[in-house]
Amino acid sequence: MAGELAPKGVRVNNLCPGIIDTEAWGPRREMMGKVRGVTGDDVYKMFADLSMMGRWGKPEEIGDIAAFLVSDKNSFMTGTTVESCGGFAKYI
Repeated sequence: MAGELAPKGVRVNNLCPGIIDTEAWGPRREMMGKVRGVTGDDVYKMFADLSMMGRWGKPEEIGDIAAFLVSDKNSFMTGTTVESCGGFAKYI
């Protein structure tokens, strides 16, 4: 898609966030904890420990990247995937 649209001045990029601390994760953490016999807080810490930065991402951090991707400051990037995972991918 990027190759097809770049000559027309349209940039196509992907934003792949890692574990982001949103409200939707609350029930998921509790459910995952119940299955593992631990608390939701333990699950939260487990995921944080998997990140090189030692924490979950914040929604506004992903928003900042998205804002850059659609801004005029991003005038020469297309066909790219931006991964924002706090280093979570180190285990992949």
